[in-house]
Amino acid sequence: LTPEADWDEVKAFAGAAAQHLASVWSTQLTATMGPEHRRKKIFVDYLSNARGASTALAYGVRTRPGLGLSVPVGWDELERTTGGAQWTLAMMNARFAQIERADPWAAYGHVRQRVTAELTLDLETGGK
Repeated sequence: LTPEADWDEVKAFAGAAAQHLASVWSTQLTATMGPEHRRKKIFVDYLSNARGASTALAYGVRTRPGLGLSVPVGWDELERTTGGAQWTLAMMNARFAQIERADPWAAYGHVRQRVTAELTLDLETGGK
């Protein structure tokens, strides 16, 4: 994203992307907030793309009993994932050893892309 994109533009794009993803992979993803909508699904949270909103950080400690960590998981791990308290800080060395790429965000800083009104419209209309 470029600094020129304003909050409303980014949220509109994120919402369109979330809805598109949830429609394409409806058995795996949802763009609707609330635990009743995300049973056995990943919630694609576009609502955090607003000024003043907060979001969980990858590998961040959850403020819940057991202090589980927010851990990125692969598609192949979803069926075996039990919830937000599945991993703890004490388990992370073993977790990193079991996955192929210890840092799933390694290339994140090198990605360059631009959000445009046309791209948002394409997502909203399915490219029609």
